[in-house]
Amino acid sequence: CLDVRDERVTYSNNTITYSSIGEQAGTPIRFELDLELFDDVDPKGCTHYSSSVGRMTIQCGKAKEKSAWPRLLKNNKTHTGTVGTWWEMKSKYEDRMKKLEEKMEESESEEKALDRKMEESKKKRKLRKKKLKNQLKFDIEAKQSCWDSSRHIAKSCKRVSPDQPAYWWSSY
Repeated sequence: CLDVRDERVTYSNNTITYSSIGEQAGTPIRFELDLELFDDVDPKGCTHYSSSVGRMTIQCGKAKEKSAWPRLLKNNKTHTGTVGTWWEMKSKYEDRMKKLEEKMEESESEEKALDRKMEESKKKRKLRKKKLKNQLKFDIEAKQSCWDSSRHIAKSCKRVSPDQPAYWWSSY
């Protein structure tokens, strides 16, 4: 149909929905199209415009930058009859896309390695903190045990070994 009204296009994370009403031979016809895309897009960055002979162009930016989709639609069995592969462009950019995918895989591997290192660092920090806390508790207990409660006089104490419990403290 060349003349359509009540045209609505909505975009969500991975879906484009189109509906309108047109006339063919004086009979109103409702058009609906619901496309589930291969991956997420940025709905705020999507645009559309109509051109001659009832053609509409929809452009959406991918949510994940620098990613290649093997196809437009999530289900490769869904066929609208008007969606196809632009083979010339695919072959033109195929080498660039392979290099980009390799770089992305390397980047993801590096990111995972950094995440593992950060997790190990957090565990080490937590263990150090626990050890310091226990040592502080030990020092406090040891100082309290050096106090002569009957005379209310603090004795001079020294630690025999930092790894030994409080009762291993001795006075001068």
